[in-house]
Parts: sequence; structure tokens; C-alpha cells
Amino acid sequence: MLANGLARPAAALVLGDPAAGAALTADWVAAINPQAALISASAENAQGDAFRESLRLLAGYSMLNTAQSGSLTLLTDGQRLWVETKR
Repeated sequence: MLANGLARPAAALVLGDPAAGAALTADWVAAINPQAALISASAENAQGDAFRESLRLLAGYSMLNTAQSGSLTLLTDGQRLWVETKR
């Protein structure tokens, strides 16, 4: 998608599995420029250790982790993004 110019800005980037983070690159993050990064992590991985490289690439972006915040719900009006959390 990057090579073909198909990557576009996104409201959110969801990392649901540490293996998915292995495919994340600085170029991809820059191309999609997410408003928020959401990490689905188990309670045993509350600090996101399995996502260490992804966390490095996403430094400076708004990040939420399900292990710390509970369930995450995204809401948008087409311009702004809100994230609701629920434990």
C-alpha cells in the first residue's frame, strides 16, 4: 500500500496482536498518521512489553492499552475522535 500510494491518514491504528506490531514500520505510521493507537493487551502484558517496538514507533501519538483502560469504544463525528473506556 505504501509503494502504491494507497496508505491514507486513519482515525485509529489498532494493534490486536504482538505479531501485528512486527509489520509496523516508521513509514507506515507516518503515512497513516493515526489520531489514536489502540493496543489490545492482556492483563499480564499491561505495560505492553510484547509491543515494545510498536510503542517506540508510536511515541508521540495518543495511545490506549486495553489492559490498563479496559474496553475501548471509538466515536467520531467525521472530524473529531473520542475514545470511551469501560472497566
